Amino acid sequence: VDNDKALAEMVAACLEQPVIALDTEFIRTDTFYPKPALLQIYDRRQVYLVDPLGIDDVEPLRTLFKSPSTIKVMHSCSEDMDVFSRLLGCYPRPLMDTQIAASIIGMDFSMSYQRLVESILDKQLDKAETRSDWLQRPLSEKQLAYAADDVLWLLDVHDHLTEQLNILGRESWMAEECEGLLLRAEQPIPFDQYYLKVKAAWRLDPKSLNTLRGLCAWREEVAREKNVPRSRVVSDAILLELSRQRPDNKPALSDISEMRHSTVRTQGDA
Repeated sequence: VDNDKALAEMVAACLEQPVIALDTEFIRTDTFYPKPALLQIYDRRQVYLVDPLGIDDVEPLRTLFKSPSTIKVMHSCSEDMDVFSRLLGCYPRPLMDTQIAASIIGMDFSMSYQRLVESILDKQLDKAETRSDWLQRPLSEKQLAYAADDVLWLLDVHDHLTEQLNILGRESWMAEECEGLLLRAEQPIPFDQYYLKVKAAWRLDPKSLNTLRGLCAWREEVAREKNVPRSRVVSDAILLELSRQRPDNKPALSDISEMRHSTVRTQGDA
């Protein structure tokens, strides 16, 4: 699906179904924001591979995402929400995340899609193309097959998990967890709360922890403004050391282990 007409036809077909499988491929190696490369959709009749690079009018996708009569099934989709935010400015509702569902019925926590398909359907998936270049055109046959597999078995997994949720009486748990996932995407945490994501932050004393909070908020602003990964601005390890030592001039800043001279030069004053 690489033009507006084909997209509109696909959406019309998908809107006839009560449930569809959905996934994305994107590149985020050198940017803060993901670069959408592919959307995969399966409606039990056909797998669609949507090329966002060839689409001008994405309004039909917004209509599909917002349709209350079509459940969108995904697996471990928190990162995909960033793709939808950039590409469409909206999120798929109603949503079922099969990774969440698997944990609710008592399977392993944070199971990969590959393990879940193997466990439930006894099918093994090839994951060799996971880190390939999804922005290249044309995509290779292996890439296309890999992308299709990411949604082809998802509805069968959904059916099994839904049956188990019904047996256990945990459908409301599932709905609550998925709605919480969407709300977190719509209402991202404030910049001054990102320090809570830094591992080992709990080891800091109160004054150092407060310093880390300010540093993380500053890094978040810079990373988004420059559209570079957080680690490209400064790593967690360096922020932790800065918080402990609290240097007050550039030479002292340069003495921090692993601190890059280029960072001191360009970001030292900040």
